[in-house]
Amino acid sequence: MAEIIKSKYTVRVKCFLIPNVQRASIAAILISLLASTAWGQDHADHRIAALTKQLTQGDSFVRWRAAKALLKIGSYTKADIHALIEALKIEEGDISDRARDELVKIGPDAVPALIRALKYQDSIDHSGNAFQALRVIGAPAIPALIEALKDRNEDVRLGALEVLQEPNFFENTTQIRTSLVPILVEALKDPNPAIRRAAVANISCSGDEATRGYLALIEALKDQDPTVRSAADFRLCCILVTPGHPMGEAAIAHLGEALKNEDRNVRSFAVQALSRMAATAKPWLGALVEASKDPEEQVRSSVARALGSIEPGADAVVATLLNLLKDTSKNVRSSSASALKTAPSTAAVAALIVALQDPEAAVRRSAADALARREAGDAVPRLIQLMGDREAEVRNAARDALAAIGPGKAAAALAGALRHQDGNIRVGATSILHNFGLYPKALGALVEALKDQDVTVRRTALLSILNLAKGTDLKTAIPALIEVLDNTDQRVRYGAALTLSGVKSGEQRYPEFGELPKSVIPILPKQVIPILIDALKDQDPAVRSEAAWALAGIGAPAKAAAPALIELVEDRNLEVWRYAAYALKNVGGKSPAVIHALIKLLKHPDRRIREVATEALVNIGEPAVPSLATLLIGQDSALRVKSYYVLLSIGDVFALAATLKSRDKGLRSLVFEAIEDIRVDPARSMQAPDLLFDPSRKYLFQTVRIPCIHEGDGRAIFVSELDTGTSFPILASSGGLGASRFIEAGGRSYLVIDESGGEANCSAFSFWLYDVKANEFVIHAEGGIGEAERGGFPLSYCEGDKATTVTTKNLLNRERPLRLLPRPIHGLTLRKNTKALDTCNQTVIIRNAGTRVLITGKREDGSYEVYYKGAISTVPKGSLKTTK
Repeated sequence: MAEIIKSKYTVRVKCFLIPNVQRASIAAILISLLASTAWGQDHADHRIAALTKQLTQGDSFVRWRAAKALLKIGSYTKADIHALIEALKIEEGDISDRARDELVKIGPDAVPALIRALKYQDSIDHSGNAFQALRVIGAPAIPALIEALKDRNEDVRLGALEVLQEPNFFENTTQIRTSLVPILVEALKDPNPAIRRAAVANISCSGDEATRGYLALIEALKDQDPTVRSAADFRLCCILVTPGHPMGEAAIAHLGEALKNEDRNVRSFAVQALSRMAATAKPWLGALVEASKDPEEQVRSSVARALGSIEPGADAVVATLLNLLKDTSKNVRSSSASALKTAPSTAAVAALIVALQDPEAAVRRSAADALARREAGDAVPRLIQLMGDREAEVRNAARDALAAIGPGKAAAALAGALRHQDGNIRVGATSILHNFGLYPKALGALVEALKDQDVTVRRTALLSILNLAKGTDLKTAIPALIEVLDNTDQRVRYGAALTLSGVKSGEQRYPEFGELPKSVIPILPKQVIPILIDALKDQDPAVRSEAAWALAGIGAPAKAAAPALIELVEDRNLEVWRYAAYALKNVGGKSPAVIHALIKLLKHPDRRIREVATEALVNIGEPAVPSLATLLIGQDSALRVKSYYVLLSIGDVFALAATLKSRDKGLRSLVFEAIEDIRVDPARSMQAPDLLFDPSRKYLFQTVRIPCIHEGDGRAIFVSELDTGTSFPILASSGGLGASRFIEAGGRSYLVIDESGGEANCSAFSFWLYDVKANEFVIHAEGGIGEAERGGFPLSYCEGDKATTVTTKNLLNRERPLRLLPRPIHGLTLRKNTKALDTCNQTVIIRNAGTRVLITGKREDGSYEVYYKGAISTVPKGSLKTTK
């Protein structure tokens, strides 16, 4: 290697006429540098190899730490692709996203591995980010994606197809999609219907392969899988309804043949295509009427739907549909009933009323649905009877039809139906009446129905009363709801309590029935909270979950429910878990029991529940930090990772620093890591504080805002001793402070603090130099200091428009040209209860003689401005005794 390096650089050395001795020296230096570089690369390679091995371990915490370390390296080669692919599997934090971005930077070399990562058996983030990376890489990935269509793994084939069909994936979409047609036609033979469906969705019917693509879609109409046939139908219909499409005329010309094709799927497609062409298909009405006699019910059914969408008012169309309403096929009769919903003929209404008694449920349902869309008062008696149908879907359609017909023609009959002997009819009547507002007879009848022997009638009547509570005359419904609180039915009682609790639940749905009112007149929560707590123990999981949600809406006043909610953490029902987490977030407070329950939910397999628990712990904040920090060194690997990210989201650096008193080196290391992550990514912190470690990593400095500073941007600087967890303020000002950087001198570190909005430059109004080890300020001077040369000394001292070079020695000796200002001093309160006025114009009392405060300034009248407990306050003359 030395010979190669020597010959490589000899020419350059000779060109500069350097003597032989110097050439030898330079060659030696070059060899040393190259060897050093090679060693550095080898070191990185070995480190990545070790991390790659860790990334394949079974322990999730080990994998996560390895992925974090890998992504700090920051520069990757082709050899590192496997490690980054493994990092894609890490779902916690932003690891997977960052690994994806690095793979995108590597580019085409990463494509084969990314395609293999499309396998869905891995994590959601893994396959999803592989998909996104391929989209970003774009055109260079096309050859490998095409080759992947031949892969033995069907997930890979399907993933490749889905990437290829992404919009805006290619720079020249038309040309590339045209070139893919032969490959996609071959994919139509794949045994996996999902792949055939994806191939159909990608086939282009334009360019040189237009005819081939079109014929392939026609062939796909015969596929044994209905979803593939539907996809082909959709693609072909897009051709028919797209003006100017190159295959448009061929497709329309094909319709005539398709209507007579021996394959029923093709004939059905032709009819459906005409249906989607809407008014432009009117010239084909005669052919469709003729097709209504087709021997296949699938075709006749398609004809009925097409006639209803093209021109339902035409006499020939109505006559054909009425004839099809008598067809032997239930599907044809159902389609015909649906098609008649907009036909203006009175004969259509009469025929639909008759169809309400059809022996097939699908036909009865379609007839009821069609009657809901027109004036059909004559159908009310039949529809009421139909609410007692043996099929639920028919009962629902009848209810919808009666609701649509309206109170003018249906309300009186429905109020009477509340006394019908058929329980299903009573349920239907109670569920509809609320749609008619406070109809004079409705509320009284519904309140009476709350005593019905049928539990479903009682509960449906309650729901109608709840919905009536959305009306303008709320006072009429509220007394009825209060009366319901004494009902013997648990769910009825609970539902009334839920409404009266004042919960706004636009996203909330009552079990089995419709949407709850979005706002009601609340009564005192103490009247309903006991009922809701009782409902948390109900045997019905729907009642338990809804009661938890109601308590979540009440919030802090329902704190008494916390023990019962904690018990729900052991519930077996997913929705109960989910709503219990929401309730604990809003109701539970910050007790250790609540924190423990929420930590249990961090392990839940459902991601939504984990997210709610995380959000709740973040809201709890500082009290949750010790428990979460303990998890960092626990036995549960998954919880170790989750607790880390919850701590980052909480972002309470002082609380984190307090955990550094632990003697466990692993915990200390992880807490340092968390604090550093917060520092470099303040978006993770709720208050996004400015953070700065001293070079020894023994102290943490934080800049926080002082509230109610109207004429400035007040800040205070705190220091945390990381070994002890002790935190205290060292400086405060009504102006903008910023702890910007450290100066090293004589083995000591000095913190530079600027008063200028926190920027480390020569525009500062003044600056301080703080001796970290001695915990004292050594200088306070006008102006600011900055680096005269980037990355080092000497320093530039600025005062106004003047700039002077100074040394560290100048600063520490407080020499000219510095214009010195008084250094901060501390004080002791002399009175037991010293009254002070803060900048929010609030009176505060500084209690206990000996309380330490920061003096930020002295006024002409002898009073002091001091910083105390997050605010700057004014204390009277004589109240302080200054001390060092």
